Amino acid sequence: MSADKRKPFGPQRRDAKELLKLVKVGDASAIGRAQKHLHHFDASRFSLMTAQHIIAREQGFTSWADMLRTEEK
Repeated sequence: MSADKRKPFGPQRRDAKELLKLVKVGDASAIGRAQKHLHHFDASRFSLMTAQHIIAREQGFTSWADMLRTEEK
C-alpha cells in the first residue's frame, strides 16, 4: 500500500471509534461499511475490535494487527 493512502495510527483509532458510534446509532452508511467486510453483521454485537478490523480492511490490510505491524516499520 502506498504511503499516501495510509494515515497515521491516531486518526485510524479515531475512525474506528467513530464507526462504532455510528453503527450503534443505526447510521445506514456505517452499517453498509460494516456489512461489506463482515459475513454476519449484528449491530448488537458490533465492538471496537470489529470497527478496528473494518478500518484496517478499508486501508488494504488483512487485520488491525497487520496494520499496526506495518505502521511500526
